[in-house]
Amino acid sequence: MELINSLNFGGMGYAFLVNEQGKILVHPDKALVMKSLSDLYRTHTPKLSGELTEVQFNGQARLLTFAPIKGLPSANGYIGLSIDKDKAYATLSQCRYSAVIAAKDARGATSRRAGFGQHHGRQPAP
Repeated sequence: MELINSLNFGGMGYAFLVNEQGKILVHPDKALVMKSLSDLYRTHTPKLSGELTEVQFNGQARLLTFAPIKGLPSANGYIGLSIDKDKAYATLSQCRYSAVIAAKDARGATSRRAGFGQHHGRQPAP
């Protein structure tokens, strides 16, 4: 169970363990252990499924998803992933921005190469 508590996904989130009734069994915040998901998320309790659900927790938008774990000693359980929504989308936005810059750089390099050949008496290949 220490493995679950040690996951932090590059500072973007954490993993936790719940039973099939939604009771938290393992969580990095020990104060939440043995509380139910419905206690924490009263207005929009997430489903124990692979569906990505947006919730508010302590004033912060988070993305939650669950995957079943087979072979637990006492019950069926689920590993939950809780990711900071703003950090997750900031990373996505940064990737998009990097891709645009790379595309512009590639286009500029191609244009410069074509121009280099023309300025030195060479013609582009037909």
